[in-house]
Amino acid sequence: MAGPQGPAIFFCNGAVAVAGRKRKARELRVSETGGEWKAFWADGADGRTRAATSPELRTFWADLFARSFDGRTQARMLDIATGPGILIEHALAYAADQDDRFALHAVGSDLSEHAGAKTLRSSDEGRVNFVVADAAQPPFPESTFDLVASQFGVEYAGLDAVMAAAGHLAPGGRLALVMHLAGGDIEDYCRACADLLGQVKTTGVFACAYALLDQARDVLDGKEHDRDRAQALEQEFVAARDQLLRSMHAASQEAMAVTPFLARMLNDLNQLCARRYAYAPPDALNWVQHQEREVEVYRRRMQSMLEAAQTPEDLGALQTRLEASGFESVRYDKVVSASHGNAFAWRLEAVRAG
Repeated sequence: MAGPQGPAIFFCNGAVAVAGRKRKARELRVSETGGEWKAFWADGADGRTRAATSPELRTFWADLFARSFDGRTQARMLDIATGPGILIEHALAYAADQDDRFALHAVGSDLSEHAGAKTLRSSDEGRVNFVVADAAQPPFPESTFDLVASQFGVEYAGLDAVMAAAGHLAPGGRLALVMHLAGGDIEDYCRACADLLGQVKTTGVFACAYALLDQARDVLDGKEHDRDRAQALEQEFVAARDQLLRSMHAASQEAMAVTPFLARMLNDLNQLCARRYAYAPPDALNWVQHQEREVEVYRRRMQSMLEAAQTPEDLGALQTRLEASGFESVRYDKVVSASHGNAFAWRLEAVRAG
């Protein structure tokens, strides 16, 4: 594996980015595969949500690593859609507790090189490699790993991706997944946030802002200043702004996570429209376009989490496919929060026949 000073990020499946190259989120297109998540990591997001770092999941992974690695002197682990590297951190903590008796080789993969940078920062002395790769098209050889794991990740690529991931296990290796649960707390949160973000377009606040910027551009270009038209456009913007504010105030508790983002955006948009004659029209237009895109990227990220949520029928079908492919001890159940008693995720385990 790569040493502390060696290369640790690899690019597979036709990716053209270069290690260490910075890309602004606004340069990413939402239409790209996983573009909303690439933008998320490129913006410097942490990704350590309350669910992802919950004590219930920490306990699950600690027990899982003990059952997977106890008695071994070394092991190879693949974390698919690793994000900020939470699973790899847990695995390295387990390995550290074993002193020199156990060597872990961990590999993380994700669509985003920015996520990879976070994963590598969580590693110790270069013991982690990272691969930029699509979970639906994994680049790894068959029968390579002793553990293939994913937490809120591989299901975004569909259940076929789960089967592809399972194929990377060596005989006797273990598959361990934590996946989004349809009807659980996380789904409720994502739906509420997506609905509130969708209200931005419904109110027409960006359309009104564009109309004001067009009017300001005409004035700055020397055209006659139609004050009645300018006042009417301002009133339309204020009405749209106030409608969005009412939607934010009426939003459910689950949607509260998105309101600070919208409040900042709306405050900045309000100031720009009020002082629109003070800005170069191209700069003002680019800023508003960027804000509109950020809102849509956020909404699509919430929507993608809804689409990734798995039903009991999905898990049953996956169990059937795994058993038909030679996996043993296939089992799944719900992860329930000890603090409020509600389920928020699935956990699934399977062992590849030796």
